[in-house]
Amino acid sequence: CNTVALTDACNNVQRAVAAKSVNPALEGICIKTTEQGIELCGYDLEVGITTMLDAGKAGEGGIILNAKTFCDMLRRLPAENVTIETDDKQRCTIKSGDTEYHITGMAQDEYPDLPYVMGGSPVVLPQAVLKNMIRQVIFAVSTDESKTVHQGVKFEIAPGHLSLIALDGYRLAIRREEVEYSGDEMTFVVPAKTLSEVIKIMDDEDGYLSLNLDGKHIVFGLNGYQIVSRLLEGHFLDYGSAIPKQFETEVKVSTRDFIE
Repeated sequence: CNTVALTDACNNVQRAVAAKSVNPALEGICIKTTEQGIELCGYDLEVGITTMLDAGKAGEGGIILNAKTFCDMLRRLPAENVTIETDDKQRCTIKSGDTEYHITGMAQDEYPDLPYVMGGSPVVLPQAVLKNMIRQVIFAVSTDESKTVHQGVKFEIAPGHLSLIALDGYRLAIRREEVEYSGDEMTFVVPAKTLSEVIKIMDDEDGYLSLNLDGKHIVFGLNGYQIVSRLLEGHFLDYGSAIPKQFETEVKVSTRDFIE
């Protein structure tokens, strides 16, 4: 397949790979062939990232390769295309131009399955809008491990509206936006770690992404990637009570002047 495309895909998928794990398979990228080409997957049991790439003459099979080693090899390949071959002993040969690498992997059967999310109709949102919203609230996410649910951002979706809320006991950040949505009201909390990885893959252009969720997991679909994550459970603080309903004084100032 194309060397640059494979390198970019591996760098993005690597974001979901476990840095250290008692299961060595989780420190790798699972590569397997499909009818559409090759599928790459990284998964640390909390966040998973998958994508598909076009590939020529892909025989049936798969392998798990250490993510750091494999990505380092790809960055050093000189030619436009790369060929990857494996044998029944999980020995892998990577060829590109005059360069050839050898690495030993693991059987793809040792890789855990990603959660299968079977939700209703997906929610479709502009990438640039959601990226901006996440950046404007994620700073207020709690780092206190004793209250796990506050380590995420709360999504409130209602017809025509999307709200993102984050709080840590000292700060409260709320961002609201009008969106084209006419489905049922939904409320869920996404880990801040997941959202940090999602915005790295998002575009600043006019692209869209889809959200699909069931009771325990959410899938973000964008730019050819599927990012699956568990949702956080627990009682999220009633933030509405922290905001006064009436004011004696209201002042509007220039944002730039106020910052300075």
